[in-house]
Amino acid sequence: MLSRLHLTKRGATLGLVALGIADVVLIALALQAGAGTGGTPQPLPRSTATVTPSSGTGTPSPGDSTSAGPTSTSSAMTSRGAGAPAADAAPSGRLLLAAVDADHAWRVHGGSCDTGGATIERTSDGGRTWTRVSSPLRMITRLSASDADTAFIDGAGRDCTPQERRTDDGGGTWAPGDPSTSWYVVPQHPRSVNGPAVGTSEPCESGPVQDLVAVRDGARVLCTDGTIRATYSYGREWVDTGKVAKGTGLDAVPDSSQLYATRVGQDGCSGIEVVRVSDTNDVVACIDTEADPSAAAFSLTPEGVWLAAGDTVWRSNDRQTWQKTVRAS
Repeated sequence: MLSRLHLTKRGATLGLVALGIADVVLIALALQAGAGTGGTPQPLPRSTATVTPSSGTGTPSPGDSTSAGPTSTSSAMTSRGAGAPAADAAPSGRLLLAAVDADHAWRVHGGSCDTGGATIERTSDGGRTWTRVSSPLRMITRLSASDADTAFIDGAGRDCTPQERRTDDGGGTWAPGDPSTSWYVVPQHPRSVNGPAVGTSEPCESGPVQDLVAVRDGARVLCTDGTIRATYSYGREWVDTGKVAKGTGLDAVPDSSQLYATRVGQDGCSGIEVVRVSDTNDVVACIDTEADPSAAAFSLTPEGVWLAAGDTVWRSNDRQTWQKTVRAS
């Protein structure tokens, strides 16, 4: 699934005790107003899709370093992908993709809490070549990027507790962030989603969360049974808003609430189908790929869409015509 998903905390300089008390009262009333079903919270920046990792702890991996320079790589990335799991299983170690524009994107292999192995790559030529940068976390569950040099990741370190990191130099260095102000699926609890300033909730009645994306009026989740649920109150309440049978991924057009999804196992499409989420789930494209359709990821730009599967990237600048790029060996 891109800009970072953080709430901005208002700071104020208290000159008078009376004004300080008034500020506290006003903030409390504002939060209370957004908590109900009809409340409309402050719009949130867009986020990429989130994935639920496996639980447990393990020995440290090379991905535990906090900063390192980029190194070039051309090896194929393998991952579990965005396949639709059984209702009682959570996605683990899947491929994540955050497209910035027609040429630039970030890609992550999420790794796992048990074995680590998270990897981060970036491209500036539409997916023909990818440069690997050091991952500061063992496991990555969410990736978002606002430009070719700036990205955010949420995931976990050695003890599998949630962590967040930010880079503004293309992955050369990573600074810590506050995961409590972000949307993410809780690493050791695949049914739970963290909402900024609210805490955790369980949006899917059928099982774990398959995918999560932030939109300007809250957040949306894709459940493992294909149900799409929405919150307009930072996770205090969730409601059904649609369904994509055999859905594998979910994303939103930047600065909007229009959703797109990927799905597999459809009549007339042996690969990956991209649909515009609606009452009829209008088909945008069928991507015919010999790669495992479940090991894929997609990401929307303001006008286009990227889809990555195996060593191949498909891009569309208008969501109608597509260009296929095979990774250089």
